[in-house]
Formats: sequence, structure tokens, C-alpha cells
Amino acid sequence: ETIVYGYIRLAPDKREHNRGALADFPYDTVYPFTNIYSEVRPGYGGDIVSFAGGFKSLDDEWNEWEARFEELLFRLYGRSVQVHLEHETDGLIKTVGYLCKDGWDATKALSDRSWIKWYYDKNGTESDEVPVISIK
Repeated sequence: ETIVYGYIRLAPDKREHNRGALADFPYDTVYPFTNIYSEVRPGYGGDIVSFAGGFKSLDDEWNEWEARFEELLFRLYGRSVQVHLEHETDGLIKTVGYLCKDGWDATKALSDRSWIKWYYDKNGTESDEVPVISIK
């Protein structure tokens, strides 16, 4: 079993938009990108959406899952994200951090917002940052 879990930190003044974007996203009914996301919850300094799901072998379908996740990010007014991919027997496989360079600036169109990501391997070694490209 592969487990993916983490959180998305969202702009509190865009709560209704973000709720609608999460509700309207075209999730898969079975695999690999199912709706594993919580309701938008108010938090200190920003709203939070947590997520967790167990899959047969998401590590084999990681590229597809990650692309769909990034498609979802570009529909949200978010600021930062942490995603953890863990295997039942091997433990943590990788962690991905995301940061929106536009922060809470809600004046930019969602497709023009600038996201970057970086990876941490199971030993905690951090990769260089990589721009996240929007699928328009």
C-alpha cells in the first residue's frame, strides 16, 4: 500500500472560491486521483485543507497523480503545500514542497500565479526548486 498525505494552505479571503474549486474538480472515481481532500478549515494565518489516502501502488502512478494535483493547485488561491508519499513497508519515499510566489495576492489570475516545487528524498536531501507549469 502507498499512502499520500499532506496539506494545502489557502487564502482565507478566497474561502468560497476555494471550496467551490475543490468541490467542482473532476476527480477520478476509482484511481489514482480520487477526492481525498477535507473541507476547507480556518486556521491561523490561512485556511487549511488536509488530505490523506491509501492506494494499491501510487508510487507506480506518481507522475499522473502529481500532474493532477498540480492541476488542482492552479484552481486554488493557495500559498504553500506539503505532500508526503509513503510506502507501507519501506516508509517515507518522498516529500514535495510547493510554494506560490504570489502569496495571497488575489489580483492575479489563477493561471498566472507562479508556483515552484522541490523534492526531499527519504534521507531529507532537498532538490533544487522547479517551476510548476500550469496546464491551461
